[in-house]
Amino acid sequence: MLAFFRECLHTMIVGRTGSGKTTLLLQIERAFLNADKRLKVIHRDDGKCEFLYQLPVVGRIKVFIPYGCRFVYEDIEGEVAVQHYDPDNPLGIIDNIARSRGFRYFVVMFDNFCINPDLSAEFWAKWWTALIYHAMSTPLARKKPILLSFEEINDILRPRGWGITKVHDEVEGLLSYNFNKLRGHGIRLLCSTHRPQQLSRDIRSQIDWIFIKRSSGDDIYDWLNRILIRLSNPVFYYLIGFINEMPQEQFVAIDPYRKLDICVNEDIERWPVQYEIGGCIKRPERTKRFDEIDMFIAVARAKPNPMPFKEIAKHVKLNIRTVYKRWEKLRQEEFLAPLLYGED
Repeated sequence: MLAFFRECLHTMIVGRTGSGKTTLLLQIERAFLNADKRLKVIHRDDGKCEFLYQLPVVGRIKVFIPYGCRFVYEDIEGEVAVQHYDPDNPLGIIDNIARSRGFRYFVVMFDNFCINPDLSAEFWAKWWTALIYHAMSTPLARKKPILLSFEEINDILRPRGWGITKVHDEVEGLLSYNFNKLRGHGIRLLCSTHRPQQLSRDIRSQIDWIFIKRSSGDDIYDWLNRILIRLSNPVFYYLIGFINEMPQEQFVAIDPYRKLDICVNEDIERWPVQYEIGGCIKRPERTKRFDEIDMFIAVARAKPNPMPFKEIAKHVKLNIRTVYKRWEKLRQEEFLAPLLYGED
């Protein structure tokens, strides 16, 4: 396991909900912090705020939340510094982390204040781009090792219950493209997921260490069948049965060479934390209901001498179908409908 801390390898924790993925993720964060005193952890919270269990261990945590939102924490032990950021400028978060002194544990909160999966995907796409840009523009002598800790990474790529959209496709493409770049800049990825098959093959193929908590269903069967193709059938089916009924404190470790081992991780101490969050991030509403083309169509179709749709289309350089749809939208307005001429 020494290579796990020495080399810049990516790790994925797999398991069903409630199997202890977050507990193992937090324990691995602590192990990395103890193994390398220069290392900084950037933790993406998925909304449960379980990072607060790290506070008595790490001592100080800096939490980034969007402008207009709030995060209030009742202190029991340690320091929580709250820093606001502009969601349209995630590079500001990366710069702040790079400049911070006295902090080694950082938390980025966004999904806690957002109910729109598309908006979340857009933010994390910008965030990944900013991270890679900052890493490439930082001189080698100033680079510090970083552990990116992402809870439920599949929620960013393909949220449960939502069909994949163009935005999520872009995030998945960015992750696939940047995995190898992360290694070159001393950045490790530690992530958890309950649906490994939901991730693209490009992403799964670049994961080095795999830690499996209790899992069940066709998803884990199909995935293990692909990565453990060298196992004999009796061993494979024994492993599937063991993973289905594995005790809470155990997990199966699969190294980069696809060798297996059964490991034990104890539960972390659950400190009595109290916090409040508030605010909701929404997509900015359009201030302009109609543009200049709509105004031209309204004037051209006004009574008593309306311009034909074909002629309007030539003026605004749009096809007739688009002009007609815009006109229909204008006629839905109560104050415009009486002024606009009907069909040609």
